[in-house]
Amino acid sequence: MSHSHFHHHGFEDLQHLLWHEGGCVMLPLFLIAAWIGYLAVDMLIWFHRNQHGRHDAAHLCDCLDDPSHAKGESQAILRYVRASAGSCEDIRNRVREVAGATLPRINGRLQFLGILVSAAPLLGLLGTVFGMLGTFQALGAKGGETLERISHGISEALITTEVGLLIAVPGYIAVYLVQRKRNQFRAFLMHLETLAMQRHQHHEGCEAHDHSHAHA
Repeated sequence: MSHSHFHHHGFEDLQHLLWHEGGCVMLPLFLIAAWIGYLAVDMLIWFHRNQHGRHDAAHLCDCLDDPSHAKGESQAILRYVRASAGSCEDIRNRVREVAGATLPRINGRLQFLGILVSAAPLLGLLGTVFGMLGTFQALGAKGGETLERISHGISEALITTEVGLLIAVPGYIAVYLVQRKRNQFRAFLMHLETLAMQRHQHHEGCEAHDHSHAHA
């Protein structure tokens, strides 16, 4: 038997196992898995591209002086905050505007991701219930196909539970990673607000000191 022939039959066996033995719950389970993968990867790529968690105090000060040192959306945020030349209150308001424009969107997608991850094992459990109902119906039926129907019901009950858990476990890991990146972004905004206000106060203090020396 050739290698390609083996893979072809292996794929057909897997397809038969999942779609025929797994029952009607398998389609929504795979749709949920695809949605979880898309949301998680899209959000993690966005966080990685903007690198909010990689700004220490020294680097953030350099980026405040020259926002081109930052990457992605961090650069636009730094330019926007840096443009507030009025007062510390202006800086605080601009950082809060950025937080209000980004955090609710991130939190909304994160919450939806958590709902999808939680739904996967529940759908698997629903498939288990369907499989057990089919098994009980087969036990009460008469005819030569009783054993086959019992086997199908047990397979459906086991496979859907397994697939639901296989989706949920990496899904919860993805939720944890996205939450961690979200918290890093929130800390980045707080750190940015503090440093920008400190630099503004220091600049005002130096100007007042120079002005007093000029009139002395």
